[in-house]
Amino acid sequence: MTRIPVEKAAAISADNENLTEQIRQLAYYLFESRGGGDGRDVDDWLDAERELILTPESVLVARDGKFEIRVPAQGYDARDIHVTALPASLVVKAASENKRGQKTLLRTIELPEPIDVDRTTARLDNGTLFVTAVRRSREREPAAV
Repeated sequence: MTRIPVEKAAAISADNENLTEQIRQLAYYLFESRGGGDGRDVDDWLDAERELILTPESVLVARDGKFEIRVPAQGYDARDIHVTALPASLVVKAASENKRGQKTLLRTIELPEPIDVDRTTARLDNGTLFVTAVRRSREREPAAV
């Protein structure tokens, strides 16, 4: 079991720009390799995303005031996994080299209730990423008078 730091503030935009550029370049390569022509640009883009991004199914369980999330991460090293906790979601991103180049695991998990981002933890155990997010305490609303 390896603990993984959970980022509280998202420095996601620079990473996303890099990934978007990789997708753009691959989509253009696909466009050129099929001889060009209009009408398939969306297909080229989606094919490039499928080639570069892995979006595994995750499991979300609400229990004892926490959300427990499991994400398959077989083949990814703990040092390459980044978990970002936002008030209403979690973003998991990891990169791994494979035979055909780099494959990025990218998963956004929308949560049904807000979480305490400072109390979110993550660990990698036997190829599965476990994230525990504590539900944010609900403030008592003033009684109607």
